[in-house]
Amino acid sequence: MPHLLLVLWLSATRDGVGSARAVARLCVSAPAYRWP
Repeated sequence: MPHLLLVLWLSATRDGVGSARAVARLCVSAPAYRWP
């Protein structure tokens, strides 16, 4: 599970997202940041 969080964080950083709250919002709203 920790590797998924790292990949998620790296993907968000690549997309210009720097805060954990913004990543959390993306996990709810953006299909690219969701996983089954």
